[in-house]
Amino acid sequence: MLISCLVTALLAAFSLSYRYRAESRNRAVGVTLELDTILNYAASSNLSLEEALIKLKGAGLTGVVMAEETVGDLISDGRASIVPQAILLTNEDAALRARIAQGLERRFNMFVPNGGSTIAIGGLNGALARTVSLGIDDILAAEVINQGIFIIGRMSNPSGVNSDYVKNTIAQAAQAGVAVFLPQGDQVLGRRDAIPTLITALTGNKMLYATPEFARIGGDANVVAQAPELVVRLHAAQTAEIDKLTLGGVLERYGKAAAERNQRVLLLRPLSFTSDPPLDGLTDLVSKVDRQLRKEGLVPGVPHAFDDPAVPSWLLALLAISMLPALFLFHLVNLPLAHVQGRISFVVLGLAVLSGVIEPGRNYAALVAAMLYPVLAFMLLVHAPPKNILAGYLRTSLVSLVGGLVVAGLLNGLPFLVKADSFSGVKLAHFAPIAFIGLWFWVRNGQWRTAMGDPVRWGQALLGFGLMAALLFMATRTGNDSPAGVSGVEMQFRALLDQWLYVRPRTKEFLIGHPALVVLLGALIARRTETLASGWLAIGAMVAAIGQTSLVNTLCHLHTPLAVGLTRILVGLVLGGIIGALGWGAWSRFAAAHR
Repeated sequence: MLISCLVTALLAAFSLSYRYRAESRNRAVGVTLELDTILNYAASSNLSLEEALIKLKGAGLTGVVMAEETVGDLISDGRASIVPQAILLTNEDAALRARIAQGLERRFNMFVPNGGSTIAIGGLNGALARTVSLGIDDILAAEVINQGIFIIGRMSNPSGVNSDYVKNTIAQAAQAGVAVFLPQGDQVLGRRDAIPTLITALTGNKMLYATPEFARIGGDANVVAQAPELVVRLHAAQTAEIDKLTLGGVLERYGKAAAERNQRVLLLRPLSFTSDPPLDGLTDLVSKVDRQLRKEGLVPGVPHAFDDPAVPSWLLALLAISMLPALFLFHLVNLPLAHVQGRISFVVLGLAVLSGVIEPGRNYAALVAAMLYPVLAFMLLVHAPPKNILAGYLRTSLVSLVGGLVVAGLLNGLPFLVKADSFSGVKLAHFAPIAFIGLWFWVRNGQWRTAMGDPVRWGQALLGFGLMAALLFMATRTGNDSPAGVSGVEMQFRALLDQWLYVRPRTKEFLIGHPALVVLLGALIARRTETLASGWLAIGAMVAAIGQTSLVNTLCHLHTPLAVGLTRILVGLVLGGIIGALGWGAWSRFAAAHR
């Protein structure tokens, strides 16, 4: 069994070496601010845009986010007004008139002759005329680019446009120097029917696509799924969120987003609206984020898309096939192959594993691996008892770890790196093994038939209900977009762990699951399980299994850098083992005192 696990682990590690190289080649993170923010702070500090950009770039700014300009913006700035059937420019400006003419042509296919400060719009009503996009201001864009700063362009998706509008909008932005496209509003440009046109335009103009983390933008998932080679992930905090955080909290938020979730663009928002002079506060924030990124081993710069790990198909096929001995052992122990049910179960799971030989079946094979190896790890505790607690702790954790490595090794490709695709069995793989392990320990103890006829023991019942409630709560917290909120106390606890440790381990691992495993191992090795009712033993095994399935789950988050995931697992095992050893020592002394 252990030899089979070793072979599988080596094949998974070989696959993951391709991913590690792809991640190592992508360490540049864009540190960006919105142009409007820079202009406001520059004006308040009596500085020109050029002077402000020089100062911010010196602090670590690498990119600027520019939104498309509209006729409505011109009116708000006092540069134009709407009169019956025309747009009237405050001053005769040939360049501005040309931009308005191009905008009307893109949007409504409307021809505007050259010359004059009056631009005829025919029967176009004033409200609609205000929404006409002029594209990215190429003059301001040139000032930004001259400072060696890249541009992220934001363009909206107005109603009633065609594919030519999408194509021409991207072309205008590229001509102005935009390097990355970021959707503006609640829909991606081209949503729905012109998404292919958008992707073609981005590719043809060598422009990347920024997908905002946690945002709900129509069409965003389509672009990410269809063109992962263009994707960079962007993290931004809203002003209301920033206002609730300390400086340390803000730096941690941006640093962890880049280091632990592969966000390659950080859109900063001012921490304070008031400072003397105003731009200094903004510059200080940029400087501190720059230092935080370098502390995390990243490099502020111009972001680029991830390379495809390009794992050979034959390697993934061998990895899937290597799971068969472990699957055979599982059925040999639990379901006698002479039984019809055992044969059917073995065939079904075997087919799921073998489906991993080809790309469409790899999710199924990964699901089997995520559930199989933690269960086998606990079965080995009974059928091949360890000599001491440390050996049992390490063996159990390493066998479980094989399941996580297989998931990460099989689902290894560009779509998973940019979260265009994900492991669809996360929740099932997290909780099904816990339930199976508890049931297995209860049944194999031999007391279950008697227990079924015994009166309910309130201690076991209450603990069992408490465990069920905890598992349900864990289910709501599994995943990045979990619906359950995080309390303020927990946030403070997490912040302390982030300050003390290189990578924060999962709480349910080092405070619950791993200590419970140490205590369970101590009880098994000391042969005290004979004095435990089957219910208590099953509950203890289920609590211990929480740490093992969480360990596997850590590697199922495929957009998290591999080094971060493995480090998190190691830190959790060390801390959990220490806490468990202390707990087992206290329990042993308590049991000895009450004999």
